[in-house]
Amino acid sequence: MNKLPGTTKTYDLKSIMDTATTNTWYIDPDDLSYAFKLSNFKEVIAESPEKTVERSATKLGIKDDLEQIFFEWPFLVEPTQNLAAYFTLFFPSESGVPLFDVCLKSAVEMYTTAKEKSFSEPDGEDHVVLVQAYVTGLSNNIHEILGHNIFGLVEDKGWECWRTLSSPVSKWLRSSDFQQLLIVPNTIISKEEALLSRVHLVHQIFSYHFLKTIKFDWEKIIKQQVFR
Repeated sequence: MNKLPGTTKTYDLKSIMDTATTNTWYIDPDDLSYAFKLSNFKEVIAESPEKTVERSATKLGIKDDLEQIFFEWPFLVEPTQNLAAYFTLFFPSESGVPLFDVCLKSAVEMYTTAKEKSFSEPDGEDHVVLVQAYVTGLSNNIHEILGHNIFGLVEDKGWECWRTLSSPVSKWLRSSDFQQLLIVPNTIISKEEALLSRVHLVHQIFSYHFLKTIKFDWEKIIKQQVFR
């Protein structure tokens, strides 16, 4: 799995708490074990979504599989790129590696499993099931975006907070001339919030018409999904 790109280091915890106090951020010291400081994020957000998807797939060793999926289902390309633009390659997952990597790997793995299963089915390949598997895999870990808060430092203006899910991370980053970023864990997440964030982002990156066409079953997802 990829590491966060470029110049990334762990902040001194005392420095984080001092910064949080000064800027009136609510951070519980008992919940804080680390935070990421990034200074080279501008080259990351300057990257096109197409390149982000390619870079992630290559490092994960799934490039050939993903290219085959996109060849068979070209309408999956744009939503995948939409998610790449939303997260960028530096927003971390619960494990600390890029969240987009986790989502992309899950999508390909679930699609591959569904494809292999279809070979043994008497009725053969169910195209809708294959696409459903990809969408489910791509969105399985989306809620982990709630696991971190992100702050940007603007010279002479201080720290600005990204309002969670208000806009794609890449768009927010381009809205101001940030000098550095601070990404801080957020451990206070309810299962209701996790589900709501997943529903919200899935409908941001896929169209309503598309989800209706592939019969994406939110009731089934809600029953099966276990949020930590």
